[in-house]
Amino acid sequence: MLLTWTPALWHPVIRFTSQMLTEEGYSVDILARASHPDATIPGTADFGLGASVHSIGQGSRGWSGRLDYLAFLKRSFDFARLLKPDVIVGYDMRGVAAAYVASHASPGARLLYHNLDLVSGDELSLFGKLAKKAEAFGARRADLVIFSSRGRAEIFGRAIQLPCEPLTVMNCQRLDTHEPKTGELQDLLRSRGLSFDRLVVRLGVMGPGHGIEATVESVLEWQGNWGLVLAGVPSKEYVSKLQGQIGALGLEQQILLLPTVPYSLWYDCLYAADLGIALYEPGNINHHYMAGAGNKLNLYLKAGIPSLLPSFPDFMSLVERFGIGEVVDPTDPRAIACGVNAILADDEKHALLCHNAQAAFEQYFNFEKQFRPVLDWLAET
Repeated sequence: MLLTWTPALWHPVIRFTSQMLTEEGYSVDILARASHPDATIPGTADFGLGASVHSIGQGSRGWSGRLDYLAFLKRSFDFARLLKPDVIVGYDMRGVAAAYVASHASPGARLLYHNLDLVSGDELSLFGKLAKKAEAFGARRADLVIFSSRGRAEIFGRAIQLPCEPLTVMNCQRLDTHEPKTGELQDLLRSRGLSFDRLVVRLGVMGPGHGIEATVESVLEWQGNWGLVLAGVPSKEYVSKLQGQIGALGLEQQILLLPTVPYSLWYDCLYAADLGIALYEPGNINHHYMAGAGNKLNLYLKAGIPSLLPSFPDFMSLVERFGIGEVVDPTDPRAIACGVNAILADDEKHALLCHNAQAAFEQYFNFEKQFRPVLDWLAET
């Protein structure tokens, strides 16, 4: 059983975990929060042969969402009592609380806690603070704890005095998947009369703190006929803000804003790109430990394209070791423009960075390599 209080499609690592478990012969049931209508990703996703996804609630917020979560706890316990799973995996603080509850309905089940993001207690309501305490309680009793970043694991481990050494599993893409190139993006560009020599993409949830507004402003100083595609799941308010900024700067013919794209167009944007943007601003503890944890970077590595990354120590070490892109100040439009120009205006450098990105993905940053220690642990215990 995999338990997550986010929509299952939001985290590729949950989908890939389910796939690899089914490939190893496990039967997998996933209990997840239903998507809110404003944040639904169109299309379907493959969770592995025979895997079942059970959505809980209506994606409600506020008190209705809290009542949905209580229903999620009950459903987790009921499913465990019915299925008697050998392994129960809880994702993040609300998922591991449910996993701990469910473990009491299946004595002998191995309990795993897989953290995808740290949450500061200062940001939480009273209900959230209770969930945070439940996270610590469940994590200390888990048979295996998994983090997407060593730095995050160290912070969490010190805070709750975690008794075991966490395992690091980066949020990488799978090796053996070949998403089709549908041509949707080029059709969309042609329909709007747009044509570019190079394409820069920024994929993922859109919101403050990700250097998006600075990236938009940087386009003013790009040196070539290069276009920027912003694709992902934003709030309506943030889309309006970006549209206003793009219009005020007169960049409608250089920036394509695609909120809530279907999977087919998502991968079309990825594989049409020459450079990927994966910037994070200071102020969020997760942002300082995103190398390997960030889905955007791992998508760009899979596509074999360079990345523009924030000048945080873990990203700087990553770029120095693997040579996969450039690091810049994520709040400075001019620095971002310099980074884009340095990569795209030099064909030889761009080709080298593409080669390095592909090699890094094939040799290290792939989910098969990252998740193998978990499968080995399951086989040995």
